[in-house]
Amino acid sequence: MRDTIINFGENCDENVFDLAQQSHFNADLCLAMGSSMRLGHVTPMPIGVAQRGGNLVIINLQKTPIDKHANMIIHGKCDEVMRLVMKKLNYQIPKWQMTRKLRITDNKNEVVFAGVDTNGAPYDFIKGISVTGLNKQASAFTNKGGPVKVKYDGKAKSAHLKISFYGKRQEKDIQFKIDMEAVRATG
Repeated sequence: MRDTIINFGENCDENVFDLAQQSHFNADLCLAMGSSMRLGHVTPMPIGVAQRGGNLVIINLQKTPIDKHANMIIHGKCDEVMRLVMKKLNYQIPKWQMTRKLRITDNKNEVVFAGVDTNGAPYDFIKGISVTGLNKQASAFTNKGGPVKVKYDGKAKSAHLKISFYGKRQEKDIQFKIDMEAVRATG
């Protein structure tokens, strides 16, 4: 199993989406979990599995527009249902650990801070960034979606960051120092 969940405000990795589109033609089981199934570009995939004779299981708190295609509908919380399934299959659920990656790029007269997922695809988890050390004055930015760009003279040896998160998972703000010479060396 792989986590390919797309939360609100996040973009789907094109490779993952392409793989899903290709794979659903051969799938004999599709688990549609925790989705309203109202996204026009996604909904045809689980319906297609069902129409080709595969099994469609929908796990969601409320009804969806594609319920009529499902072999089974479970109105419940995904975590609780999967916990029961894993127990029945005698599989231990691995401990989940959140991983956040921040890509820092030096573009000569600006530094770009971008959240990425574990595959390097854009992942917008940064609510705001406060930067000191790149310019004579501190810079604070509220993220409007996408990377945060900070102008600077290209001479700073280090900078201090304070990152705040959207709070989906109650993360605390973090602060750390970055080596700008290392950032410049990697491009």
